Amino acid sequence: MDRRSLFGVKAPEEQKDSADKKQSIRHSKAYHRYFEGYAEHMSVRDDGSHQIERYYVGDYYRQSITDGKRVLLRAAYSAGFLSSAALFFFAGTRRIGANHSPFVIAPQAAVILLLLWQIFVLISYLSAPRRMEVRMWRESSLRLITSSKGLAAALLIDAAATLLVSAMRYREELTSGLIAVLITLAAALIQYAVYRTEKALPYEKTPGDRSPAPEDEIIEA
Repeated sequence: MDRRSLFGVKAPEEQKDSADKKQSIRHSKAYHRYFEGYAEHMSVRDDGSHQIERYYVGDYYRQSITDGKRVLLRAAYSAGFLSSAALFFFAGTRRIGANHSPFVIAPQAAVILLLLWQIFVLISYLSAPRRMEVRMWRESSLRLITSSKGLAAALLIDAAATLLVSAMRYREELTSGLIAVLITLAAALIQYAVYRTEKALPYEKTPGDRSPAPEDEIIEA
């Protein structure tokens, strides 16, 4: 047995491994998701501090549709959002007793929050380049799938709550309540169509243009 190991002194190779581990920077899960697909090159400045340079080495994602269909799809998604929002607010502001019930107001509040979230999702989707890095693909396509699915579900719950409250407490205005329910269901159907369309949309996955250097670390989610 090496005497240096016996007395707790690390061998030169072990000291070098420890030094390398100290130079390795730990990142949060959010950091890894944001920079997924990037490689990190760490260098030392003249003053001894570390500098990290990142470059993309991951896959790219591209919609497997023509430019014309891509424009139409974006216009359809934008129109779908505006139509859903307009239908929801039209039904929610009708002068019926159900719209004053906390059992209806709760799902309506959830719909409003999801509509606000979908605004940011659509901004990311509409501003995404033709050839996307994995982070942009997640923030545009995958988030649109999630937001439209959640919005369709929230609208469906809103319609069910309106129907139940109208039938149980406001039977004298049941017809007006049914109209509000049908309008809300139309908004939910539009969002479900957005969800199904984007989920079925084919994306072509291609390798990146650059390969990582052997000494650089690849960031994975």
